[in-house]
Amino acid sequence: MKTRMIIAAAAAIALFTAVGAFADGAGGVTHGMQYLDLDRCYDLDGGWYRADLGLQTVGGFGYGANRRGERVGGFGLAFFSDDPSIEFAGGVGGVVNGQQLSVGPLTAAAVAWTGVGCVSTDVPGLTGSWIVAFAEVDLEVGWAITPWFQVSGYAGMQVMGNVTGGHPFQEFLFWTPVVGARVAWGSF
Repeated sequence: MKTRMIIAAAAAIALFTAVGAFADGAGGVTHGMQYLDLDRCYDLDGGWYRADLGLQTVGGFGYGANRRGERVGGFGLAFFSDDPSIEFAGGVGGVVNGQQLSVGPLTAAAVAWTGVGCVSTDVPGLTGSWIVAFAEVDLEVGWAITPWFQVSGYAGMQVMGNVTGGHPFQEFLFWTPVVGARVAWGSF
């Protein structure tokens, strides 16, 4: 499963960075971390328990920004559990929308990443695979090291919920704070 995720992440990174590099915009890679507190877990011995899960997120993105600072583009993300004994993995892709303000080499942006994808987990009581809706709202601050290369940090809130596999947004629904870093190249 991890090999397929790495291949999917590499393809997303290549696609979205190429879009940014060849369009009048930017493309890059992102790495983030989040922490899920799963409180609906049921083990095979008949007891309920909580599972705390750290996730790593990797992916690629590409976007263009017009003169008014409106940012529009796309992304692909893959995520997986820090704990190799727990399978919690998946990927999402979709649209990037936001507003940025640039002053010299500094850029600040409020960005929404929305899309769909798949999640698979073997956490007892939450075992299964779902097609999910995904949304993440971030505040991002970047510094252009060169006119074509920028490093950014971000923080925000992420929400994922099932679209298939039972009642929508009831079988699988999580929200969690996220933090991470992005590296982009192109036109800012």
